[in-house]
Formats: sequence, structure tokens, C-alpha cells
Amino acid sequence: MDRSRTTRTRHRGGLVGALKRRLEVARLRGDRGAVAVMASMMLVPVILGSAAIAVDMSNWYYLGQRLQVAADAAALAGSVYMPSDFAAATSHARDVSKRNGFEHNPADANVTERVNVVPETGEKASELRVTVTAATKNFFGWAIGDETQTMSRTAVAEYRGPVLMGSPCNLFGNEPNGSVTSQSSTTPVVTRANYASAASDPSCSTTPQLWANIGGKGADKVWGDRYSARSCAGGETNCSGSTNTEYNPLGHFYKLSVKEAVSSISVEIYDPVMVDVTASSQCDSTSLPDPWTTNNPNPFTQQSGDAAARYTRGATAYCPGDQMYGGSAGTGTITTFAVRDPQSSGSPLNAPVRTGCTQQYRGWDADSNVTNYLTTRLTSSNGAYEVDLARGFRQWSQLCTITNPAVGDYFIQVRTNLPSGATSQTALNSTTSDTLSWDGQNRFAMRAVVTGTASNVSLAGYGAMSIYANNPSTDANFYLSRVNAASAGMSMDIAFFDVGDVSSPGQITVIPPPDATTGGGPFTLSTCQGLGVVVGSPTTPSTQSNCRLTNMSTTTDEQAGAPAGYQGRMQTLRVAIPADYSCDEDSQFGCWFKVRMQFPGGANDATTWATDLVGQPVRLVK
Repeated sequence: MDRSRTTRTRHRGGLVGALKRRLEVARLRGDRGAVAVMASMMLVPVILGSAAIAVDMSNWYYLGQRLQVAADAAALAGSVYMPSDFAAATSHARDVSKRNGFEHNPADANVTERVNVVPETGEKASELRVTVTAATKNFFGWAIGDETQTMSRTAVAEYRGPVLMGSPCNLFGNEPNGSVTSQSSTTPVVTRANYASAASDPSCSTTPQLWANIGGKGADKVWGDRYSARSCAGGETNCSGSTNTEYNPLGHFYKLSVKEAVSSISVEIYDPVMVDVTASSQCDSTSLPDPWTTNNPNPFTQQSGDAAARYTRGATAYCPGDQMYGGSAGTGTITTFAVRDPQSSGSPLNAPVRTGCTQQYRGWDADSNVTNYLTTRLTSSNGAYEVDLARGFRQWSQLCTITNPAVGDYFIQVRTNLPSGATSQTALNSTTSDTLSWDGQNRFAMRAVVTGTASNVSLAGYGAMSIYANNPSTDANFYLSRVNAASAGMSMDIAFFDVGDVSSPGQITVIPPPDATTGGGPFTLSTCQGLGVVVGSPTTPSTQSNCRLTNMSTTTDEQAGAPAGYQGRMQTLRVAIPADYSCDEDSQFGCWFKVRMQFPGGANDATTWATDLVGQPVRLVK
């Protein structure tokens, strides 16, 4: 039995009965009393209606407030998964709505007061619109025939996570040809000897003239890695004495995004081992024989003449420029690579480390025995042959293969401070396990070889990137950062650390996305602001025409009394993103800013670039 309906009936019956009895008394007293009673009876609906409106409107107002709170919280919680994972956005939005008192149950027949929580993509792909609908019972409205009131509230939120940097493609860095080796076996295994390029799209260059870079904990910050080097030599930006205040023991992260379903992804690293064959960061060391006379010294060189080209000295396409600044590369010189599965929190540290996708690579040093050291260790017929060196040095090594990868964002973490065997999630997340402290920098490239459509996968730096700009030419363009339409009305701060560390002055120019529009036409950068420390300052910005830094070198300095030049120092450019900024978010190559580097003498330097969008990462739009 519906107890509320029974109670309602009793109330109705009691009221009507009382009025009838009063009417009978009035009839006995005369017509005048009868008219008065009839008039009061006619006022009953008016009185009841007024009470219903007064009481129930208060209830509706309270319900509307609760619905808006739930919609706001749900939109904010779900927006962090947009636009890449709408399913996760929906799930988390509904979970937060439930915790705010409105559980999604539109089809539950056992629930009287049903609730509908509907997430949708907003006007922008990065936006999440959430509508929460619920009904409430009226206290007095039944008297005028309205037993329930249904109400809805909507909120729209957008999430701005760390900016992608360096590449819209499934390749990060240069892509020398070569066979692919497996790390899953203790014996030499060549998994693919096709020498084919992974970057199938013509917009994805296989020679962007850069390598991924990571410094050892013991390296000085002045050598170019803003975050992984803990020491300071003196004069670097953000140092306290000899300690880098920006040191991050967690290393560098790269985002591997799967936008549409593919059959498999092979995550591969070029030259993951640290081999010191560089005298001055230009691959000009004499640590390798010249000429290399052995044609096929190991099982990983699959083509005739490959070894002679791959292992020769000098600035060839195969040399990433690994370099030690002090000490020797050896068993204590370890670089750790780990792949993390997609997760729901937005933080890569919360992403689970994928089983079988963590590898550690020790280093080797080209000692004084120039003629024989690397030759003997790379030649499989020699007793000193080193399998791990042969399959990792100037070769593509397979980190792991992901079959039927989930649509979403994987992360690749790279650290240089973990000891051998420290490959667990706890170790990879630890900020106190950084026990290795070697003085050097390891340079490499990464790619995601796709079985399926390569454009469905991209690999980019996550918020920041340390790179070794290996640019022998005088003019080169690099992908800088992706800024989608959700960033309209914000400002983008581009921090160049240790850039322009060259003897011959050059210039860099920020180039807006060619697909970006504003004011009904193409988006152009006539100016931007220099915020120091070489050009301008945060309190007194310097207007930079064409968003360009000029006269850049190790000695050039526009700030009086500051250490000379750009070496070891940070220069920030602020770019205003117009309020009506728009770009092609549906395209893999849409919304990408670029940097044009023009150095007459070329540029061979390690540097760190970071991009930050000024403003809150999550905000309510409506």
C-alpha cells in the first residue's frame, strides 16, 4: 500500500467532512451564515494553492541548488578524460553525481524517484557537458493536481592538461633505418629486419634533426637537462648553490596516445644504451675505428655494408651523441624505460606499469683502447662480444608489443637514477630511490610501430621535453606544442632552457598553427612578450616582433649585470591566445605551434623546452 497516498486521502476526507458539518450548522442559523461558509469554501483552493506554491517553490529551489552542485562536480570530474576517453568521462561523471546525492538510475523499475545523468561532448572536443535530471514529490501541490516536479541542471567543464610537445606523429626524434631487436630473450633475436620507416604520413619527418635527451643525476644542469640533472655548475637559472631546485627524480614522461583502435603497437627505442663515443656533443670522437673494416660484426646488422655505415665515427645519421662529462660509462650507468597503461586520474604516476614493458640498459665506455674496444665487443665471433651492447648500440630495440591496445593514453617513463633491478611500480614512482648519479647524457629516439593505421597513434613529450638539437643545417623547423581551442583566451608561456648555446648568433621564431583562425581569418603572431631572464622580465616584459628571439648565442646578453648569454639560462616567451582562437582539433596535425631555428653555424646542443598555459587546468565554462 502507498502510505503517502493513504495519508493524503485521510487528510482530504477530514477536511471535506469538517466543511460539510459547518455548512449544516450554517443552514440552521440562516442564509447569511450559509453564504459566509460557501465563500470560505470557495477560498479553500486559493489558500491551498498559495500554500502549495510557497512551500513547494522553496523545495524546488533547494532541489535546483543540489542538482547544480552535482552537475558542476560531475562535469569537472569527467572533463579530465576529454577528449580522448569519453567512456571514462561518463563513468566518472556519474560516480561523482552519485556521491552528491543523484545516482544515475533512469531504467531502474524498483526506484520511485528516478535520476538521469547525461554526459555529452560540449561545443569543443575538450569540453564535457553534464545534465542531471531528477523529480521531487510536492508537499502540497497534489491539492491542485501536481504531485511531482521534474527539474534539470546542466554544467559544462573543460580540462587543460599538460601540453603535448615535439611531435604529432608516432615517432619522436630522428629515425635511422635498421633492424629491430627483441629484449625478451637472452639470445640475439631480430624481430623485424625490414628497415622500413614507422612514420608513414608525409607530414612526419624521419629526420627532424633532434633526439630525445635525458641527463644523469650527477650531470650539471648547464649541459641542458633542466629536470634530471641535480647539480649546478654556477650561473644556471633556478639553482641554489650547487643544487638544481627544479630537479625531478621521476625523470621524463612521453604520452603515447591511441585515438582509434589498432591491432598492435610495437614500442621501440633507438640506441637506448649509453655509449660514450662523443668528444664534444657532435659525434666527432675517435673512439670508433675509421674506417670500420668489419662488414657484419654482429647478428643485428642485416644488410651488406650496414656495419661500416652504422658504426663509423663522425656526425652521421646513426649517431645520437651520447656523452659523459666525467667518470666512465659502465654497469652503474643505467637508463630505465617503462610503459604505463591508460588510467583514469590524469596523472601518469597513477597509471599502472605494464607487465613486460620495462627494460633497463647499462652503459659502455669507449676506453683508451680505441682500436679494439668497441670492435671486439660488437663482433659476434670475438670472445669479448657483448650481446646487450650489439642489440642496443645504434639499433632499434623493441621495448615491448601491446596487442589490441586500449583507446586512450599510455605513458613512457624514462629515468637515469634507478639501480639495476629497480623496475617495480613502487621504484618507478619513488622520489627517494634515485641512487645512481652518473655524469652524462643519454640520447635516443622512440617510435610506435602500428599494425593498423599509423595516424591513429601519436607519441609526444608530456608538458616538457629535453632534446638534443642535432641540426647541422642553418634552418630547421621543430614541432613545439599542441594548443587546442580549449585554450582560447589564455596565454601560453614557452620556456626555452639553455637554448642558443652556440658561438655564432642565431634566432628562433614561434610559428602559429597554419590551421588556426581568429577574427574570421588566419591566426598570425605579430608580437609576443619576452619574460626573461635574457630578454625582458616578468615585471617588465619585452615586446618581441614576430614572436622572435634574435642574436642568440653563449655570449649575447640583453640584461645588465646577468651572467653572459643563454647558456644554462631560461628564456620565456608569452604568446596571447585570442578569445576566439580555433583550430582543427580533428586532425592529427591540427593546432600545432612550431619553432623555426636559424643558426648560421648550425646547432648541436642539448636543451629543454616546456610549455605552460596560464590559467586553471580544469574550469567550468557554463
